[in-house]
Amino acid sequence: MNGKIDIMIGGERRSLWFNNYAKAALGAIYGLDPLEASEKMMSIMSENYMKAIADLVFAGLEGHYNAEDIQKDYTKKDVLRWCADSEESDMVLVFNTWLDFSKLREIIKTEPSDKPEKKRRGKTS
Repeated sequence: MNGKIDIMIGGERRSLWFNNYAKAALGAIYGLDPLEASEKMMSIMSENYMKAIADLVFAGLEGHYNAEDIQKDYTKKDVLRWCADSEESDMVLVFNTWLDFSKLREIIKTEPSDKPEKKRRGKTS
């Protein structure tokens, strides 16, 4: 997956690109190193998932506009408002694309469970 998607937001179809520019933008949003920003975003996700997804939309827009050297026609406030009225399916697509790009989906799948395995009691053959 290349981290590029198009969503309908702000009354028009816009491109988001989760790339190194997007990582840097997410870091700047939270005032953290880009690697630490992903962890911060996941903690925000548990508090207010739409705020976290709006941050991802902004980062994805930054990724696209910076990589293509396009003059920005939006602000962070615009993105927050657009996300408030967006289609849920587009917001799910944003989150899933970011998960795949950031490799967090693989990390989540491979983390060991906090619960110890139950041992079976009884006779063994």
